[in-house]
Amino acid sequence: MPQASIPSNKHPRRVWWLIGLLVFALSATLQMPAAWVVEKYAPESPYIQHVSGKLWQGSAIWQSPASEVALTGAVQWT
Repeated sequence: MPQASIPSNKHPRRVWWLIGLLVFALSATLQMPAAWVVEKYAPESPYIQHVSGKLWQGSAIWQSPASEVALTGAVQWT
């Protein structure tokens, strides 16, 4: 009687390590301070006045200096 081939256990283990690594990288990215990200990617932005919190949850105060009437506001994300 022919035997069925036994599937290798190494391939699923690698897939789970890859999924775990991706989830960890996403979690680490979302925990970065929002102020640091804004300072790094928009260091001289005249619109953003104050940023607090993380990328996952935080707030920012903005102002539009280009118009005659100064527009200001706040944004909050959760």
